[in-house]
This record gives sequence, C-alpha cells and structure tokens, in this order.
Amino acid sequence: MVKSNNFDMFDDIAKRTDKAKERIAENIRNKHHKALSEALKHEPGVKVKKEDKGKKKSVKVTKDDTADEDRFPTDRPVDLKPYFRRSPKARKPATGGWSLVVPIRRYSTYSKNQSRARKLSRKAYDDVRRKAGGETNRTVVADYLYDRNQVSPIDELNYTPRTKNLTVQPNPTGRGNIYTAFRVVSDKSPANSWVINRGTAREDNLSNRIRRIIRSVRQGR
Repeated sequence: MVKSNNFDMFDDIAKRTDKAKERIAENIRNKHHKALSEALKHEPGVKVKKEDKGKKKSVKVTKDDTADEDRFPTDRPVDLKPYFRRSPKARKPATGGWSLVVPIRRYSTYSKNQSRARKLSRKAYDDVRRKAGGETNRTVVADYLYDRNQVSPIDELNYTPRTKNLTVQPNPTGRGNIYTAFRVVSDKSPANSWVINRGTAREDNLSNRIRRIIRSVRQGR
C-alpha cells in the first residue's frame, strides 16, 4: 500500500517539473523576442518596442511610412516610391493612381551639423540669393539645385529632377532663411526618379526592386 506522503512527493515533483517547463519556455520566448528585435531594428521605418507585463513579454512592431532619408541604410540604393505610396498623406483619387507633394529641406552652404548632401553648394547658394534679391516667401528657379546629386556607376539609376524650384522663407528663429524644394511623386513618376544612395550601387548590393528598376529603364530606352 502506497503511503499518502508518497503521493504528495509525486505531486510536488510534477509541480516542479511544470515550473521548469515554464521557465524553459519563457527563456525561449525571450531569446526569440531579442532575436526579432535585433533583426527588425535595422529595417527602414520600423520601430521595435519591448513590452514587459509581468511574466508576459512581447515585441511591438510599428511601421512609419513617411520617408525620411536619415532612416534608410546608406550602403546600398533604396527606392523611396513604395514608402511615399503608403503614406497617409498621399492623394488616391477614385479614378486610380496616387500622388504626393514631398517637401525637401535644403540648408545653407554654411549650415553646421548637416550632411554635405543636404546643403546647397556654394554655387547654388549664391545663385539663389542673387535671384531672391534679399526677399523671402519667394520661389526661384535654382539652376544648380541638384549639382551635388550622387552619380551612380550604373547609368540606369541616374536621374535629375525636372523641377528646380526652391522656396525661400524666413526662419522663425530669426536666423537666416529656410530653403525648401517641393517635388511631386506619383504612380507615373519615372522608375528611377526616387532612388537614393545611387553612388553606392554595385552588382552585389542591389535589391530585387532596384534590379527591376534597372531593367525597366533599359527597356524604355
């Protein structure tokens, strides 16, 4: 006859086994969450937030569809059109298609803490100042607006925007002016018109989308 304390012993062992299984499962979940976070945090526009609610840990992933070039990798070409298309500010008429006005901030050639690509060249800056004539709230044609555009070793990725308008506005801080180029992107924009990091293009770092753009441009010539 088995004594009752033996049943208690077996019950205790079972409980401890269940707790051990829970700890193992929790450790596995935590490792998966960590791996997921590490994998996603480098994706353009992806925000990863770890949530810890007692024993329940989770990873919240959100996607920001606005296009800020600072968020994207700099070591390979990236096409911005898909991000613009998904923007909540994009116009999508009932007749089909889509379009979006994209404001692109440009900075004085003397601006500090700004990348060279974001600053107007000295030639462009002097040209804009001469045409603006000291006035603000004015739009001028900046002939050298894109003279610092990256040149790609793959010719099909090269593109110069057709519009060179630049709007000059007074800076609310009272220091200098704000320069903004407004470009329109739509479903009818040329395939290669919104590719950034063109100068980094190599055969071994091209995404499938960039390869499709190259084929499309070649076929259209």
